[in-house]
Amino acid sequence: MSAQADAALSFDRAGFTYAGAREPALADVSLSVPAGQCVVLTGGSGCGKTTLTRLANGLIPVSYDGELAGSVRIAGKDAGSWEMDALCRRVGSVFQNPRSQFFNLDTTSEVAFGCENLGLSRAEMHRRVDGAFALLGIEHLRDRDIRALSGGQRQMVAIASVHALGPEVFALDEPTAALDVASMRTLAHLVRRLKELGRTVIVSEHRLWWLRGIADRVVHMEDGRIAHDWAAAEFERLPVRELHRMGLRAWRIEDACAEGAPTDGQDPSLPCPVRAVSAAALSFSNLRAGYRRGDDVLRGAAGAFASRRIAALVGGNGAGKSTLARCLAGLHRERAGQVALEGRSAPCRKRA
Repeated sequence: MSAQADAALSFDRAGFTYAGAREPALADVSLSVPAGQCVVLTGGSGCGKTTLTRLANGLIPVSYDGELAGSVRIAGKDAGSWEMDALCRRVGSVFQNPRSQFFNLDTTSEVAFGCENLGLSRAEMHRRVDGAFALLGIEHLRDRDIRALSGGQRQMVAIASVHALGPEVFALDEPTAALDVASMRTLAHLVRRLKELGRTVIVSEHRLWWLRGIADRVVHMEDGRIAHDWAAAEFERLPVRELHRMGLRAWRIEDACAEGAPTDGQDPSLPCPVRAVSAAALSFSNLRAGYRRGDDVLRGAAGAFASRRIAALVGGNGAGKSTLARCLAGLHRERAGQVALEGRSAPCRKRA
Protein backbone atom coordinates (compact mmCIF):
# COMPACT_ATOMS: atom_id res chain seq x y z
CA MET A 1 0.00 0.00 0.00
CA SER A 2 2.81 2.41 0.85
CA ALA A 3 4.48 1.59 -2.48
CA GLN A 4 1.31 2.65 -4.29
CA ALA A 5 1.03 5.79 -2.20
CA ASP A 6 4.60 6.76 -3.13
CA ALA A 7 4.16 5.93 -6.83
CA ALA A 8 3.84 8.60 -9.49
CA LEU A 9 1.10 6.48 -11.08
CA SER A 10 -0.68 3.42 -9.77
CA PHE A 11 -3.47 1.28 -11.18
CA ASP A 12 -5.22 -1.25 -8.96
CA ARG A 13 -7.44 -3.70 -10.91
CA ALA A 14 -8.30 -0.81 -13.21
CA GLY A 15 -10.65 -1.32 -16.12
CA PHE A 16 -12.61 0.78 -18.58
CA THR A 17 -15.37 0.09 -21.06
CA TYR A 18 -16.13 2.85 -23.56
CA ALA A 19 -19.76 3.88 -23.88
CA GLY A 20 -21.49 1.66 -26.44
CA ALA A 21 -18.69 -0.93 -26.49
CA ARG A 22 -19.46 -4.57 -25.81
CA GLU A 23 -16.05 -5.47 -24.43
CA PRO A 24 -13.82 -3.53 -22.02
CA ALA A 25 -10.79 -1.75 -23.48
CA LEU A 26 -8.97 -2.41 -20.19
CA ALA A 27 -9.64 -5.12 -17.63
CA ASP A 28 -8.07 -5.87 -14.26
CA VAL A 29 -4.89 -3.83 -14.85
CA SER A 30 -2.61 -3.47 -11.83
CA LEU A 31 0.56 -1.45 -12.33
CA SER A 32 2.68 0.81 -10.16
CA VAL A 33 5.10 3.31 -11.69
CA PRO A 34 7.59 4.82 -9.21
CA ALA A 35 8.60 8.43 -9.63
CA GLY A 36 11.52 8.83 -12.04
CA GLN A 37 10.92 5.64 -13.99
CA CYS A 38 10.48 5.35 -17.76
CA VAL A 39 7.93 2.65 -18.60
CA VAL A 40 7.16 1.49 -22.13
CA LEU A 41 3.68 0.18 -22.95
CA THR A 42 3.76 -2.00 -26.04
CA GLY A 43 1.60 -4.53 -27.83
CA GLY A 44 -0.59 -4.87 -30.89
CA SER A 45 -3.02 -2.21 -32.04
CA GLY A 46 -6.13 -2.21 -29.87
CA CYS A 47 -4.44 -3.89 -26.91
CA GLY A 48 -5.29 -1.02 -24.53
CA LYS A 49 -2.10 1.09 -24.53
CA THR A 50 -3.81 4.37 -25.40
CA THR A 51 -6.64 3.75 -22.95
CA LEU A 52 -4.12 3.23 -20.17
CA THR A 53 -2.41 6.55 -20.99
CA ARG A 54 -5.84 8.23 -20.91
CA LEU A 55 -6.29 6.93 -17.40
CA ALA A 56 -2.84 8.21 -16.50
CA ASN A 57 -3.52 11.76 -17.68
CA GLY A 58 -7.11 12.01 -16.45
CA LEU A 59 -8.81 12.14 -19.87
CA ILE A 60 -10.73 9.11 -18.63
CA PRO A 61 -13.33 9.62 -17.24
CA VAL A 62 -13.42 13.41 -17.86
CA SER A 63 -13.41 13.39 -21.67
CA TYR A 64 -14.52 9.84 -22.48
CA ASP A 65 -17.84 8.34 -21.42
CA GLY A 66 -17.87 4.81 -20.16
CA GLU A 67 -17.68 2.54 -17.14
CA LEU A 68 -14.59 2.83 -14.97
CA ALA A 69 -13.58 0.02 -12.63
CA GLY A 70 -10.89 -0.32 -9.99
CA SER A 71 -8.62 2.45 -8.76
CA VAL A 72 -6.33 4.94 -10.50
CA ARG A 73 -4.08 7.13 -8.38
CA ILE A 74 -1.80 9.97 -9.51
CA ALA A 75 0.87 11.01 -7.01
CA GLY A 76 -1.00 9.00 -4.37
CA LYS A 77 -4.27 10.87 -4.97
CA ASP A 78 -7.37 9.37 -6.54
CA ALA A 79 -7.48 10.46 -10.19
CA GLY A 80 -11.12 11.56 -9.91
CA SER A 81 -10.37 13.99 -7.08
CA TRP A 82 -7.88 16.10 -9.05
CA GLU A 83 -8.94 19.49 -10.37
CA MET A 84 -8.20 19.52 -14.09
CA ASP A 85 -5.91 22.57 -13.97
CA ALA A 86 -3.87 21.01 -11.16
CA LEU A 87 -3.72 17.69 -13.00
CA CYS A 88 -2.39 19.41 -16.14
CA ARG A 89 0.48 20.77 -14.06
CA ARG A 90 1.23 17.26 -12.80
CA VAL A 91 0.80 15.16 -15.99
CA GLY A 92 1.73 16.35 -19.48
CA SER A 93 0.28 14.53 -22.49
CA VAL A 94 1.53 14.17 -26.05
CA PHE A 95 -0.99 12.57 -28.40
CA GLN A 96 -0.34 10.49 -31.50
CA ASN A 97 -1.94 13.16 -33.70
CA PRO A 98 -0.45 16.51 -32.59
CA ARG A 99 -3.07 18.54 -34.44
CA SER A 100 -5.64 17.40 -31.89
CA GLN A 101 -3.90 19.37 -29.14
CA PHE A 102 -3.03 22.63 -30.92
CA PHE A 103 -4.75 25.91 -30.05
CA ASN A 104 -2.70 28.39 -32.06
CA LEU A 105 -1.59 28.94 -35.64
CA ASP A 106 2.07 29.75 -34.97
CA THR A 107 4.57 27.56 -33.18
CA THR A 108 5.91 29.99 -30.58
CA SER A 109 2.41 30.94 -29.40
CA GLU A 110 1.56 27.25 -29.16
CA VAL A 111 4.54 26.44 -26.94
CA ALA A 112 3.71 29.47 -24.77
CA PHE A 113 -0.03 28.76 -24.60
CA GLY A 114 0.03 26.47 -21.57
CA CYS A 115 2.35 28.83 -19.69
CA GLU A 116 -0.06 31.71 -20.33
CA ASN A 117 -2.91 29.66 -18.88
CA LEU A 118 -0.83 28.95 -15.78
CA GLY A 119 -0.46 32.73 -15.28
CA LEU A 120 3.33 32.64 -15.31
CA SER A 121 5.31 35.87 -15.40
CA ARG A 122 6.50 37.07 -18.79
CA ALA A 123 10.13 36.42 -17.85
CA GLU A 124 9.39 32.87 -16.67
CA MET A 125 7.32 32.21 -19.78
CA HIS A 126 10.18 33.29 -22.05
CA ARG A 127 12.60 31.11 -20.08
CA ARG A 128 10.42 28.02 -20.45
CA VAL A 129 9.61 28.57 -24.12
CA ASP A 130 13.26 29.20 -25.01
CA GLY A 131 14.31 26.15 -22.99
CA ALA A 132 11.78 23.88 -24.70
CA PHE A 133 12.87 24.89 -28.21
CA ALA A 134 16.56 24.55 -27.27
CA LEU A 135 16.24 21.18 -25.52
CA LEU A 136 14.53 19.60 -28.53
CA GLY A 137 16.89 21.29 -30.98
CA ILE A 138 14.01 22.86 -32.92
CA GLU A 139 14.92 26.54 -32.79
CA HIS A 140 14.43 26.58 -36.56
CA LEU A 141 10.71 25.92 -35.97
CA ARG A 142 10.14 29.12 -33.97
CA ASP A 143 7.58 31.60 -35.33
CA ARG A 144 6.41 29.18 -38.01
CA ASP A 145 2.90 28.60 -39.33
CA ILE A 146 1.82 25.28 -37.80
CA ARG A 147 -0.25 24.46 -40.87
CA ALA A 148 2.89 24.56 -43.02
CA LEU A 149 4.79 22.04 -40.86
CA SER A 150 5.18 18.36 -41.60
CA GLY A 151 3.62 15.77 -39.31
CA GLY A 152 6.94 15.10 -37.60
CA GLN A 153 7.64 18.80 -37.08
CA ARG A 154 4.21 19.24 -35.53
CA GLN A 155 4.93 16.37 -33.17
CA MET A 156 8.11 18.04 -31.94
CA VAL A 157 6.22 21.32 -31.35
CA ALA A 158 3.58 19.41 -29.37
CA ILE A 159 6.29 17.84 -27.20
CA ALA A 160 7.86 21.28 -26.67
CA SER A 161 4.52 22.77 -25.59
CA VAL A 162 4.08 20.04 -22.98
CA HIS A 163 7.67 20.32 -21.77
CA ALA A 164 7.23 24.07 -21.21
CA LEU A 165 4.53 23.32 -18.61
CA GLY A 166 7.10 21.50 -16.45
CA PRO A 167 4.98 18.48 -15.43
CA GLU A 168 6.31 15.74 -13.17
CA VAL A 169 4.80 12.96 -15.34
CA PHE A 170 4.87 12.71 -19.14
CA ALA A 171 2.40 10.43 -20.96
CA LEU A 172 3.44 9.94 -24.59
CA ASP A 173 1.06 8.09 -26.92
CA GLU A 174 3.05 6.71 -29.89
CA PRO A 175 5.18 9.87 -30.11
CA THR A 176 7.36 8.56 -32.98
CA ALA A 177 4.47 7.75 -35.34
CA ALA A 178 5.36 10.71 -37.61
CA LEU A 179 9.05 11.12 -36.77
CA ASP A 180 12.06 10.32 -38.92
CA VAL A 181 15.09 8.60 -37.41
CA ALA A 182 16.95 11.83 -36.64
CA SER A 183 13.90 13.19 -34.79
CA MET A 184 13.52 9.89 -32.94
CA ARG A 185 17.09 10.21 -31.67
CA THR A 186 16.34 13.77 -30.56
CA LEU A 187 13.28 12.51 -28.71
CA ALA A 188 15.37 9.77 -27.08
CA HIS A 189 17.76 12.46 -25.85
CA LEU A 190 14.82 14.38 -24.40
CA VAL A 191 13.37 11.36 -22.58
CA ARG A 192 16.81 10.55 -21.17
CA ARG A 193 17.13 14.16 -20.00
CA LEU A 194 13.68 14.03 -18.38
CA LYS A 195 14.76 10.96 -16.42
CA GLU A 196 17.91 12.74 -15.30
CA LEU A 197 15.67 15.54 -14.00
CA GLY A 198 13.65 13.00 -12.01
CA ARG A 199 10.57 13.06 -14.24
CA THR A 200 8.37 10.02 -14.77
CA VAL A 201 7.73 8.98 -18.38
CA ILE A 202 5.17 6.50 -19.65
CA VAL A 203 5.40 5.79 -23.39
CA SER A 204 2.86 3.91 -25.48
CA GLU A 205 4.88 2.70 -28.45
CA HIS A 206 5.32 0.09 -31.21
CA ARG A 207 8.85 1.08 -32.25
CA LEU A 208 11.10 0.19 -29.34
CA TRP A 209 14.77 0.49 -30.35
CA TRP A 210 15.02 4.21 -29.58
CA LEU A 211 14.12 3.54 -25.92
CA ARG A 212 16.84 0.94 -25.33
CA GLY A 213 19.17 2.16 -22.60
CA ILE A 214 16.54 4.66 -21.41
CA ALA A 215 13.47 2.64 -20.40
CA ASP A 216 13.43 0.94 -17.00
CA ARG A 217 10.55 -1.42 -17.80
CA VAL A 218 8.67 -2.82 -20.77
CA VAL A 219 5.00 -3.66 -20.21
CA HIS A 220 3.43 -5.91 -22.82
CA MET A 221 -0.35 -5.64 -23.19
CA GLU A 222 -2.79 -8.06 -24.83
CA ASP A 223 -6.58 -7.73 -25.08
CA GLY A 224 -6.73 -4.96 -22.49
CA ARG A 225 -4.63 -6.80 -19.91
CA ILE A 226 -0.99 -6.84 -18.89
CA ALA A 227 0.57 -9.97 -20.35
CA HIS A 228 4.17 -9.30 -19.20
CA ASP A 229 5.96 -6.72 -17.10
CA TRP A 230 9.72 -6.99 -17.71
CA ALA A 231 12.62 -5.04 -16.29
CA ALA A 232 14.60 -3.60 -19.20
CA ALA A 233 17.46 -6.03 -18.52
CA GLU A 234 15.04 -8.98 -18.72
CA PHE A 235 13.54 -7.70 -21.97
CA GLU A 236 17.06 -7.30 -23.36
CA ARG A 237 17.66 -11.03 -22.97
CA LEU A 238 14.57 -12.14 -24.92
CA PRO A 239 15.44 -13.75 -28.28
CA VAL A 240 14.31 -11.87 -31.37
CA ARG A 241 12.20 -14.84 -32.45
CA GLU A 242 10.34 -14.66 -29.12
CA LEU A 243 9.59 -10.96 -29.69
CA HIS A 244 8.29 -11.79 -33.16
CA ARG A 245 6.12 -14.56 -31.73
CA MET A 246 4.48 -12.03 -29.43
CA GLY A 247 4.12 -9.51 -32.25
CA LEU A 248 6.63 -7.07 -30.74
CA ARG A 249 9.19 -4.91 -32.51
CA ALA A 250 12.95 -5.17 -32.08
CA TRP A 251 14.76 -3.80 -29.03
CA ARG A 252 18.17 -3.44 -30.69
CA ILE A 253 18.73 -1.15 -33.66
CA GLU A 254 20.61 -3.88 -35.55
CA ASP A 255 17.64 -6.23 -35.14
CA ALA A 256 15.27 -3.47 -36.26
CA CYS A 257 17.30 -3.05 -39.45
CA ALA A 258 17.10 -6.79 -40.08
CA GLU A 259 13.33 -7.00 -39.58
CA GLY A 260 12.65 -6.02 -43.18
CA ALA A 261 15.20 -8.41 -44.68
CA PRO A 262 13.94 -10.99 -47.20
CA THR A 263 12.98 -14.34 -45.69
CA ASP A 264 12.69 -16.35 -48.89
CA GLY A 265 16.40 -16.71 -49.59
CA GLN A 266 16.42 -13.88 -52.10
CA ASP A 267 19.62 -11.83 -52.29
CA PRO A 268 18.58 -8.37 -50.94
CA SER A 269 21.08 -6.70 -53.25
CA LEU A 270 19.19 -7.90 -56.32
CA PRO A 271 16.15 -6.02 -57.65
CA CYS A 272 12.77 -7.63 -57.08
CA PRO A 273 11.19 -9.12 -60.22
CA VAL A 274 8.44 -6.89 -61.58
CA ARG A 275 5.61 -7.50 -63.95
CA ALA A 276 5.23 -5.53 -67.13
CA VAL A 277 3.61 -2.17 -66.46
CA SER A 278 1.88 0.31 -68.66
CA ALA A 279 2.81 3.94 -69.18
CA ALA A 280 2.65 6.48 -66.38
CA ALA A 281 -0.77 6.67 -64.78
CA LEU A 282 0.22 9.78 -62.82
CA SER A 283 2.95 12.26 -63.68
CA PHE A 284 3.95 15.72 -62.52
CA SER A 285 6.49 18.30 -63.65
CA ASN A 286 7.94 21.59 -62.40
CA LEU A 287 5.65 21.39 -59.37
CA ARG A 288 5.91 24.29 -56.92
CA ALA A 289 3.80 24.50 -53.79
CA GLY A 290 3.84 26.18 -50.39
CA TYR A 291 1.60 27.49 -47.65
CA ARG A 292 0.13 30.97 -47.40
CA ARG A 293 2.93 33.47 -48.06
CA GLY A 294 5.77 31.21 -47.00
CA ASP A 295 8.58 29.87 -49.14
CA ASP A 296 8.04 27.03 -51.55
CA VAL A 297 8.02 23.56 -50.01
CA LEU A 298 8.08 21.90 -53.42
CA ARG A 299 10.58 23.50 -55.78
CA GLY A 300 10.21 22.19 -59.30
CA ALA A 301 9.34 18.61 -58.29
CA ALA A 302 8.93 16.17 -61.16
CA GLY A 303 8.24 12.46 -61.44
CA ALA A 304 5.92 9.74 -62.66
CA PHE A 305 4.12 6.72 -61.24
CA ALA A 306 3.26 3.72 -63.39
CA SER A 307 -0.03 1.90 -63.09
CA ARG A 308 -0.23 -1.32 -61.05
CA ARG A 309 2.85 -0.35 -59.04
CA ILE A 310 3.31 0.75 -55.45
CA ALA A 311 5.62 3.71 -54.80
CA ALA A 312 6.92 5.05 -51.48
CA LEU A 313 7.61 8.72 -50.75
CA VAL A 314 10.53 8.78 -48.33
CA GLY A 315 12.60 11.50 -46.69
CA GLY A 316 13.11 13.37 -43.44
CA ASN A 317 10.51 15.41 -41.60
CA GLY A 318 9.78 18.55 -43.60
CA ALA A 319 11.14 17.16 -46.89
CA GLY A 320 7.81 17.74 -48.67
CA LYS A 321 6.27 14.24 -48.72
CA SER A 322 2.87 15.26 -47.36
CA THR A 323 2.73 18.40 -49.50
CA LEU A 324 3.43 16.41 -52.66
CA ALA A 325 0.82 13.80 -51.75
CA ARG A 326 -1.76 16.50 -51.01
CA CYS A 327 -1.06 18.22 -54.31
CA LEU A 328 -1.32 15.00 -56.30
CA ALA A 329 -4.64 14.19 -54.61
CA GLY A 330 -6.02 17.66 -55.31
CA LEU A 331 -6.20 18.61 -51.63
CA HIS A 332 -3.68 21.45 -51.96
CA ARG A 333 -3.36 23.78 -54.93
CA GLU A 334 0.12 24.02 -56.41
CA ARG A 335 1.60 27.43 -57.24
CA ALA A 336 3.02 26.29 -60.54
CA GLY A 337 3.62 23.15 -62.58
CA GLN A 338 1.44 20.46 -64.06
CA VAL A 339 -0.08 17.16 -63.00
CA ALA A 340 -1.33 14.64 -65.56
CA LEU A 341 -3.47 11.54 -65.26
CA GLU A 342 -2.78 8.98 -67.99
CA GLY A 343 -1.14 11.69 -70.06
CA ARG A 344 -3.95 14.22 -69.79
CA SER A 345 -3.58 17.46 -67.82
CA ALA A 346 -5.56 17.30 -64.57
CA PRO A 347 -6.27 20.58 -62.75
CA CYS A 348 -6.38 20.52 -58.95
CA ARG A 349 -10.18 20.58 -58.69
CA LYS A 350 -10.54 17.58 -61.04
CA ARG A 351 -7.92 15.51 -59.19
CA ALA A 352 -9.88 15.77 -55.96
